[in-house]
Parts: sequence; structure tokens; C-alpha cells
Amino acid sequence: IQIVVTPRNFLVVDCKGPLSTTAPHAHWTVFRENRSNVVKLYNNGNYLGVMDGQLIVINYTGNPTQAPLSTRWKVYQSDQKLSFESMAQSAHFIALNKEDMNLSLKQCGVLDTSCNFLLYRVRDVIH
Repeated sequence: IQIVVTPRNFLVVDCKGPLSTTAPHAHWTVFRENRSNVVKLYNNGNYLGVMDGQLIVINYTGNPTQAPLSTRWKVYQSDQKLSFESMAQSAHFIALNKEDMNLSLKQCGVLDTSCNFLLYRVRDVIH
């Protein structure tokens, strides 16, 4: 998952980028809430969030504990696969459209393969 800038100067996410340690726009920090399976995903102050039923990038540069509630995701894990359910919109997951490699918010379940992602660890950062 990478952050890109649209021609209209909006930040969006897709899965078209490289899988590389030299691609900082595709490196996400996972902030885990109180040892639970609820996380916030951010890259350089840009959080993955939900607004009006859409997957969006929310700019927030403060403490991750104070980031908007719409940036909270419940994580489900099966083997090496992860699924992210929106805490703001129940039963809606981050999903990949395999035809154009764009991401969206989709009403589905953890067994839907378009909502399964693999984690590629770049480095551990302890807050």
C-alpha cells in the first residue's frame, strides 16, 4: 500500500508501488492500541481512514493516540494474511481491486481474498 498524489493534488492510496526498503511512501507505521487488535496505520503524518464510506488519507501530525476515530482498524489474522475492518464503519474492510490495483472500503468479511494483505516488515519502531 502506497500513498500517491493525484493530478488534483489529493493524497490517495493504491497497491501499484514497489515492495522495497527504498520506497518510503509505501512504509506504514502500525500504532497498536493498548495491546489489542486495534491499530492505526500512518505514513509521515498521513493516516489511513474512513469518511462518508470512502477510504481516504487523513493528515494528522499529533500523537497517534489522539488521531481521529475514523483512523482505527480492527485487525484479523489468518496465517500470514491480515484483514483490516474499519472501526468507524462496521463490516467494511480495506479491499484491493485486482484489476486496477486501487484500494477501497468494501462491505465484506475476512474470508474475502480482496481484503487480505501480507505484512512486509521493514523495521521495528517502538513508541
